[in-house]
Amino acid sequence: MLLYNDGKTSVEVAKEMNCSPTTVCKIARQNGIQVRQYGWIKQNEKAGIITSHLSGMSVDQIANHYKHGQTTIRKILKDASCQLKIYKKSRYLEPREIDKAIKLYYEGSGIRNIAEDMDCGYSYLRNMFIKRGVKIRTKHEATSLVFNKRNPNWGLGRKKVAEGYIEVWAPNHPKANKKGYIREHILVWEKAHGDLALGYVIHHLNGIKDDNRLKNLTPLPKRIHDSGHLRHGRLKDAFIRKLQRRIRDLELASKQLF
Repeated sequence: MLLYNDGKTSVEVAKEMNCSPTTVCKIARQNGIQVRQYGWIKQNEKAGIITSHLSGMSVDQIANHYKHGQTTIRKILKDASCQLKIYKKSRYLEPREIDKAIKLYYEGSGIRNIAEDMDCGYSYLRNMFIKRGVKIRTKHEATSLVFNKRNPNWGLGRKKVAEGYIEVWAPNHPKANKKGYIREHILVWEKAHGDLALGYVIHHLNGIKDDNRLKNLTPLPKRIHDSGHLRHGRLKDAFIRKLQRRIRDLELASKQLF
């Protein structure tokens, strides 16, 4: 009981005596020693808690450091007339603001950053995304996105691959690969005409794989598309003539429109 009288807690005494804290409190009562209430803190710890708060540490950080509950820490700071941070109520967003937030999220912004910019709560915004059917990024996807943006070769989620095609960062697209990229010509064509039919691929009429203008793209059955290409990526003569006629027809149609 001398250890308990010296200022140690029942938990600390129990560890040294190899028994439970309940046993320490029971023996203390039997010997006429007043048992300290839960949440009791040493005088030097109180000074340390106040100093930590003035240095800028949050209540949660102080509680974890001193191994005490946040309620106890808040009571000590309140008794010391320390000004605590007041958390304001989350602001509700209008439908158009939620649509804007979803657009920012798809462009690569994080939920926490969007919530700070729109002056609303993180949990509230996350729940709104889930209700709207937005697929929340996993921890791995979010980390990959951050590291991709830090990479000096990051071009706002747009890159050119070895085959000559342009790929765009769109992790929520159903046709995206494991790394979250999809070929740009697919996005361009689907934006104008809707989802690409099963068994079809997008072909570049002029043969330039990074020319993703809508007038240069046409859907072809995969069987015909593959049969038109030679081993080294060249087109058969008959297929070339067919494409040239198609290009001339499109150019004439565009001149008539304008």
